[in-house]
Amino acid sequence: QARSHFIPEALQAAKLRKMVRAGKLREPDVAPLMGRLGSWVDCLAGKYSQMAESSSGKKKEAAALISLAEGHMGSEDLAEATKAAKDAVAMFKEVGDKAATADAERMYVHALCCGGKGAEALEMAKEAMEGYKSSGAKLAQGKLLLSMAEAGLEGDVESAVASATEALSIFRSEGDKTMVAAAQVLTSTLCLKKKGEAKKKADE
Repeated sequence: QARSHFIPEALQAAKLRKMVRAGKLREPDVAPLMGRLGSWVDCLAGKYSQMAESSSGKKKEAAALISLAEGHMGSEDLAEATKAAKDAVAMFKEVGDKAATADAERMYVHALCCGGKGAEALEMAKEAMEGYKSSGAKLAQGKLLLSMAEAGLEGDVESAVASATEALSIFRSEGDKTMVAAAQVLTSTLCLKKKGEAKKKADE
């Protein structure tokens, strides 16, 4: 398996490797496109494969689409990954599963970002996050904040850091260790990019 080249080795790689060995995370089959933090750290494929086996109707179909989308991301088929994730979002909304909808939205945002559609991804993530914030769905809110941070990797790094930091706070308060790790990795990546940009400006 190829290792994820986006992980800041000195900051979080050891922690993630430990979680991989413990079965809490899994390494992707290929390095994520554009060096982005993919939804693989959410352990979506395994989680939703189990849901597909134990569910029926639209929920079963939507769960299968999440696993399918992640598989397409692994084979770098962005068009199919984006379509599968978008369809999963619509289906989970239809059955009223907010937690699953948030996971599907994270996959959709990731696919859009990897396809160079960061602005569209950011707008979608913001809208979804505000909806979860209004309804008090804290974990879903945190997940979309993290997606906002990912979408901001190529743009406003300051805002992206703020979103990732807020997401990390939510995950800690909710006791979600997997998402805490995901937020820590992305925050570290953003901070390193921020320092790099500052150094570049200073050298100009």
